[in-house]
Amino acid sequence: MWIISLFFALILVAGLQVWIFSRFSFKRLTYHRSFTPNVVNEGDTVTMLETIRNEKLLPLPWVRIEAGISSNLIFSAQNTRRNSSQTPDAQTAQDNTQAAVRSDARQYHRSIFALGPYSHVTRRHKVTCPHRGYYYIPSVAVTSGDLLGLSKGKSHEIETDSLVVVYPTTVPIADILNNQTSFTGDVVVRRWIVDDPFMIRGVRAYTGLEPYNRINWKATAKTGEMQVHDFDFTSDIQLMIFVNIDISADQWGAVVDEARAEHALSLAASVAQYAIENGIETGFSTNARILDDQETVAYIEPRSGSTQITEIFDLIAKLTLIRVVSFGTLLRQVVSQGLNNLDLLLITAYTDELIDQQIEFLRTAGNHVEILSPEAVESPVSEEVPS
Repeated sequence: MWIISLFFALILVAGLQVWIFSRFSFKRLTYHRSFTPNVVNEGDTVTMLETIRNEKLLPLPWVRIEAGISSNLIFSAQNTRRNSSQTPDAQTAQDNTQAAVRSDARQYHRSIFALGPYSHVTRRHKVTCPHRGYYYIPSVAVTSGDLLGLSKGKSHEIETDSLVVVYPTTVPIADILNNQTSFTGDVVVRRWIVDDPFMIRGVRAYTGLEPYNRINWKATAKTGEMQVHDFDFTSDIQLMIFVNIDISADQWGAVVDEARAEHALSLAASVAQYAIENGIETGFSTNARILDDQETVAYIEPRSGSTQITEIFDLIAKLTLIRVVSFGTLLRQVVSQGLNNLDLLLITAYTDELIDQQIEFLRTAGNHVEILSPEAVESPVSEEVPS
């Protein structure tokens, strides 16, 4: 008789603990995830920090945190696992932190914790950011269960608002001058980045690289050391950079040659940064679609200052390789605005009849237009980045 009583008592206790954990597991349970730093350049490594707190008397035997993350964020080798047929418990035995099931450019990062009463756990994961992008994780799925594993586990969603922004790689401006040419045969962007010989800012020490006609002989005689004129930039230039995300005139949908399209954005970022840092008011526009916005055409008015560089780089980070309108249509919208007396740099892999027509309209309106064709770029051999 006592065996039967014990059996029912065990069933009662088991059912009671299932009810307790089901009802109170997520009470006073908090989770926070962040990236440090959260703004980086392509190829940089960041730290993903996750902290979970159990601020109650009830211990939690296991808590699983899962989140869908872009596969462009590469977790270090020791924290990465591919999908398998193992159960969560079996995977936990191998490693407490699981990651990386790739599906449609997504991966699922999983962390499993055990928390005692009034305790917290903090974990740090090294993450490499090899690709430009705007990676936002709005929430994570939290699952917890009972001591005996009798329940399937109750899930709950927690907002995280974690974000990492990856800026494009910039190209040294000297490389653009030396290697890139426009369709008209002139070296591109030289108009915006060479010194203006009619505006002398002062004198500076001779480095051995300047031509002799820049030597200031009076200052040289006065100081006893070779001095050269320090030229300034023309102050009234306004530069507008336009990027065509399409690689060919007959392209439809997403870009096929992603490396070349990324190179075009990298060139735009490089010229914009150099121009703004040297006092030139610079703007940016492209026919690429902004992340989560299928209709708005990206356009930033020419301005100067460090905040303008940040605004342009943030916008480039948010761009997808899908067009909103054709490049010819984008230029036609620009023509309709009646822009004049601007310097326009068009970064495009091709021109067609509509584009050529709009370029002629822009020049007739008093704008100076240059065209830069992004070079074809070899795709990376592998996306894997060593930890």
